[in-house]
This record gives sequence, structure tokens and C-alpha cells, in this order.
Amino acid sequence: MHRQYPSITRLPVHLEDQQTCYYDEDEEDAQDVLERCGRTPLTEWFRINDKYPETRHLKYMNFTDHYVWNKNLKTWTKRQEKESVGRMVFVSPNDGERYFLRLLLTHVSGATSFDFLKTVNDVKFGTFKGIY
Repeated sequence: MHRQYPSITRLPVHLEDQQTCYYDEDEEDAQDVLERCGRTPLTEWFRINDKYPETRHLKYMNFTDHYVWNKNLKTWTKRQEKESVGRMVFVSPNDGERYFLRLLLTHVSGATSFDFLKTVNDVKFGTFKGIY
């Protein structure tokens, strides 16, 4: 067996309301599923940046240096110990909008929403590609 240090945190990249969601239709209420699936590391990063201005200097992939993703609570909590490296999942250039979103996430710090990432110099573009 081997040990990996520092730990790697996989950071999903998804377009607005297009995140992957798993559920058991026999056991869960539809409203509970929507609430649970609506909270992803990316959307919660937006929420933390909006709520706490002191975190806005961190890029998405560097956020894991200071916070840890709690899978059960679906929220970021302050890191107490250990190191972690954040790595965004690979997105092919053929994936279009999602690819350009990933590019923006590697360069923009402190985004508070998907619309924040589409806005440059107070001009809101219709797509993430529109910025490039």
C-alpha cells in the first residue's frame, strides 16, 4: 500500500444547473434531491466568496489550501490541519462552454456567480466563450 501526500481534492467544473446528480427515486423527495444536488463545490465556492470578502483573493483551485469540502454537509469548512492540492477535472476543448468556464476558473479569483465570470468591465457576455 502507499500513501499520497498531500491529498488531492478533485474540483468539479459544470455549467449552471448542469451538475451531476445521483438519487434514489424510491427513497427521496424531489425537493430534497434538488436542494442536495444544487450544492456543489463550485456553487458553494461562489457562495463563500459572496458571503466572506476575505476569501475573494483565492482562485477555485487554490481554495483547498484554506478550506475542506464536507461531502455530508455539502459545504466548505475552514481547514484545521494537513495540506491539500485542488485539481479541477479535465475538460476537453471540444466541450465548448464548459471548457471556457474552466479557463476562467484558472485565472479569476473570488468569483461570486456564473454571471460574475461572464462580466468584464461591466459588460455581461452571453457566454463564457464571449470573453475570449
